[in-house]
Amino acid sequence: MTASNFRNSPILTIILGTAACFVVGFIILYPDQILNSSLEGLTIWWKIVFPAMLPLLILVEIMTAMGIMHFIGALLDPVMRRMFRLPGIAGWCIAVGWTAGAPAGVQHIAKLRHAGQLTRQQAERLLALSYAASPVLIVIVIAAGFFQRPELGVPLLVIHWLGALIAALIATDSAADRKQQSAGPAQHRRRSKRQPGLLRRSLLAMEQARFEDGRSFGRLLGDSVFDSIQKLMIVGGYMIFFAVMLKIISLSGADHLIIQGGAALEAAFGLPAESPAAWLAGFFEQHLGAYALRSASYDIWSLAVLSALLGWSGLCLQVQTRSAMAGTDLRAAPFLLSRIVHAAAGAVLSFLLFPLLNLLPAAARGFRLSEETGVPVWAEWPYAAGASRGYPDLITVIRFDAWLIFGASCGILLLALLSLLYDAMSDAGRRHNG
Repeated sequence: MTASNFRNSPILTIILGTAACFVVGFIILYPDQILNSSLEGLTIWWKIVFPAMLPLLILVEIMTAMGIMHFIGALLDPVMRRMFRLPGIAGWCIAVGWTAGAPAGVQHIAKLRHAGQLTRQQAERLLALSYAASPVLIVIVIAAGFFQRPELGVPLLVIHWLGALIAALIATDSAADRKQQSAGPAQHRRRSKRQPGLLRRSLLAMEQARFEDGRSFGRLLGDSVFDSIQKLMIVGGYMIFFAVMLKIISLSGADHLIIQGGAALEAAFGLPAESPAAWLAGFFEQHLGAYALRSASYDIWSLAVLSALLGWSGLCLQVQTRSAMAGTDLRAAPFLLSRIVHAAAGAVLSFLLFPLLNLLPAAARGFRLSEETGVPVWAEWPYAAGASRGYPDLITVIRFDAWLIFGASCGILLLALLSLLYDAMSDAGRRHNG
């Protein structure tokens, strides 16, 4: 039986119906524990994820409508073509994916595949490269909010992005894709004789994107707020749902084998005691997986487990990604393989880079769990005597997000400068040969 036939078969309907009855039965039998788990998922989302990610999502929506993402994507044209054998338009999918987080870039990749601007192999490789967690999720929510170690945010982000690069490089390059691209560079060279320079092309791409959008700033701001809140509401719904599912799994005793296996690994390798719960939660939802690991001692194993969970991203995001890929010929197997490679690469890179983290400063401003309420508050890290406590105001969060975007932009601009240098050298070589 093929996958499409199984999706339409009565067997799947019976399985899903039985599972739904099973869930309803546990809700009736254990209403207090189910309610507490639902409230826990809601609390994590409302007090940490929502206020931390909302400003950045709004800024990303505005930047996309203003054409800034298209400008960055055009600047990355030579890098995309040379390193990953992708068309230049792939650059702005990466800019969106690495800034807004998965599955924001997947929707644009699906549109490009529908339009025929990407081959199937290119789209699958681009999906592996652009599928990453939001910087705010890693730096603010997980490092500062969950782990109470703001100084770990940037190293975790670097490890996560390097893992995405490794996953994409491993996906490069099939023989069929090389054959399809064999005529591409020559065609690109013929076009570049008639087109302006890379920087001018990037500015034209930004201007065209802004013109095609056409919204006034007031309407753009309102739409950005609405779309960002809608996305976060979906994230919150998934977090609450999977928090309840994890509680049901725990109540049924199905997690017993995982806990036993984790205890054996803990005894053999010194893994954190929280690892089994984090693995189980992170397999389904990455926020809950990272939160389950929050009380683990800070060591190389904790960092490796966390990086692996972020690379895997959880079934929650993968289901959303598969939904965005619906209607295309993109295959599930390469995407699943890229998640496994990303998780493995994140764990290995954590082991390699962990000794360098001792050079990081021990004190930094950021979120820290309050001793009274148990939720993150904004203060000096670690607490100084008489340090002020309280939740950050909106301006503080936006300022922090702005610095985060500035740092990421500096890295992107460095790649852009390399692209400009490569483009200039290519033009000089063509003039010399011509």
